Formats: sequence, structure tokens, C-alpha cells
Amino acid sequence: MGVVTPCDTIFRITLPTPGSNAELADIAVKAQLAASTAYWYIVTDKFGNQYVKEVNTDGNGAFTLAVADFPAGLFNPYAGSFQLQVKQTLQDAVPQQLKFCNVTYDTIQMDFADMAGVSSSVIDCK
Repeated sequence: MGVVTPCDTIFRITLPTPGSNAELADIAVKAQLAASTAYWYIVTDKFGNQYVKEVNTDGNGAFTLAVADFPAGLFNPYAGSFQLQVKQTLQDAVPQQLKFCNVTYDTIQMDFADMAGVSSSVIDCK
């Protein structure tokens, strides 16, 4: 669980830095997308580098960012903000609407911090 900041079109969250703790190996994104559907995520770093992968949502419309799919050490407290968008196809001009706390967003801004005692990375309303 991370720390959520006030709402606008970008859902901002600070997550624990993934480390050797196996429970921090993945980032769960509970965005209330369509269940059991294929999407593409695009993660953009502060330099404009993009990391793109196809994912499938589960029965609740959530999906997982596997930290192993990114360069080692990419997500760290000094890396700056990362923007996450989800699209049905890579050709879509407009990202999918992601829903948290009954508010829709088109982008998630992820920052990472060392958080003692936090044992999971979840992007969610709570």
C-alpha cells in the first residue's frame, strides 16, 4: 500500500521501492478495468523512456506490473516520477479510464520511497 495524494486527472501515489523482499516483486494495479481483458501498459520515466507490455486483467479488472519486466533498479527513490497509462491497443490515441475512489483518471504517477514495514505494492484507492 502506498500514500495517495489529492485527486485530479492524474492519480498520484508513492510506492515502496522494490527490493529483495519477494512480496515487493510486483506492483498490483487495481484500476477497475474490464475483467479478463487484454490491455497494453506504457510506463514512461522522467527521461521519456517508455516500457511497454501487454497484460491481461483478472476477474476484477486488476493487473500486475512485474518488476522483473523492467531494468534492474529502475524503480528507486532517486529515479523521479513514472507515468503509467493503459490502452486497449497501442494505436489508441486516448488512454483507458482508470478508476480509484469512484474517480476516473487517465494516468497514474508513481514515485518510489524507502518505506520500512511496508510489505506490498498496491495501486488502489485505500
